[in-house]
Amino acid sequence: MGIADFVAAMTPVIPFIFLPLPLAKNVVIIGTAVLLIIPDIGRAKSGERPMFGTILETCAIAAAAVFAGALVGLMIS
Repeated sequence: MGIADFVAAMTPVIPFIFLPLPLAKNVVIIGTAVLLIIPDIGRAKSGERPMFGTILETCAIAAAAVFAGALVGLMIS
């Protein structure tokens, strides 16, 4: 489990090591969206829930986390 957590945590960091900043931002956004959506497809199928609603729910939670992180960053700086 620890290795999986490490790999998941490094996913948004790795593009910034190897790519120029503007391209790395886009890769991170797209990659994170894909990594959020793929498990939701399985979750929707196994729970017999509507796929779009399940994906939208997770994306809304992720957007709230992004907003909260940006707000905290603004308050600190």
